[in-house]
Amino acid sequence: MRRRSRSPIAMGPVGDDFERSGCDAGVVVVGGGPVGLLLALLLGRRGVRVWVLERRPSPPAGSLAIGITPPSLAILRGLGLDQPFCAAGVRVQTVRVYEGRQPLGRVEFSRIPAEYPFVLSLPQANTLALLRRRIDADPCVRLLTGAEFIGYRQRPGAVDVRWRDTATGAESGTTAAYLLGCDGHDSAVRRQAGIEGRTHRYRPRFMMADIDDHSGFGDEAHLYFGEEGSVESFPLPGGLRRWVVQTDSLRPPEGIAAGVADHVRRRTGIELAGYPVRFESAFRPTRFLVRSYHQGRVVLCGDAAHVMSPIGGQGMNIGFADAARLDPALAASLADPSRAQTEFAAYEASRRRAYRAAARRAAQAMWLGAGRGRAHAALRFFVISRILLLPRVRPRVAARFAMLTLPA
Repeated sequence: MRRRSRSPIAMGPVGDDFERSGCDAGVVVVGGGPVGLLLALLLGRRGVRVWVLERRPSPPAGSLAIGITPPSLAILRGLGLDQPFCAAGVRVQTVRVYEGRQPLGRVEFSRIPAEYPFVLSLPQANTLALLRRRIDADPCVRLLTGAEFIGYRQRPGAVDVRWRDTATGAESGTTAAYLLGCDGHDSAVRRQAGIEGRTHRYRPRFMMADIDDHSGFGDEAHLYFGEEGSVESFPLPGGLRRWVVQTDSLRPPEGIAAGVADHVRRRTGIELAGYPVRFESAFRPTRFLVRSYHQGRVVLCGDAAHVMSPIGGQGMNIGFADAARLDPALAASLADPSRAQTEFAAYEASRRRAYRAAARRAAQAMWLGAGRGRAHAALRFFVISRILLLPRVRPRVAARFAMLTLPA
């Protein structure tokens, strides 16, 4: 099994209460994605001993989530990671909006009331690399890659966790105070816990591709709406640009990247054919929310607890906020186990409020932007040009999309 840090015996300082508990680890985090790694680092900063189990032997190469909002950068600042992230990404301060090829106006993040007056564009692979680099230097956090979570057993005062080495099939285990499910929308931890949820699949479909950028747009994002569907364009580091197009088919005969290029050419007049493609994907947005965020010593965080439409780029950022809220709740529960259920209930209540607000905004943005046909295009033109992009309204729109106005 691939080990990326020291054995638990050699890990850094932990409290006397933790040592007396008989746990090999303070917590086990299942899922080594951005949310799981961030939560592990937040806990490790407190001296909590953390094991992170990640099924994949190596990080995914594709850039899934790319937008990092000012509140997330503030969380990263607490770990000294805000500047490394900003240095690695592209600071998007301007979003230009079109109906068809007609400019409607722009949204500026440069004047939002935040320490970071921009949305940072950074591929998820880069985010993972930065977080892993910090974990390698953290004496309290141990990341196991190629470690597939098998199951757990709760008992008074502890939870026993088992996993399998994906390369050899060998099984291992440890005992922890709490088990944290950060293993995505298809969470094995959630299934093992028997926690159900409600799913809604949206009708619109989208394809996306990261392509060498010759648009001339610089660091700006461009959003094109129209009768045939939407086109979204975002800058990426390394001279790349992400294109997201609304489509009828997730697997066009000509292939995803060629399909993206065809839609972009017809709707915007911009030619992408012939330029190198670095990543491509297709998706249908889904909304999901669990009935409970916790069960005994098991707690869910990020996409394991909720999924929303990716329109607006809020998903990973909501997960980061989940981790920042769960961190003190776990610290309090480790210090005084009698407080655990109260702390977890408060965590769930606050994160449920934030998720519902963010998911509602994402759904509204998708309804407005993905609506097709002449009538919807006329309505959208009116709403965007005569309401949302009015000079007195634009600052509020910018703050909303920068996630400054979500419930804490």
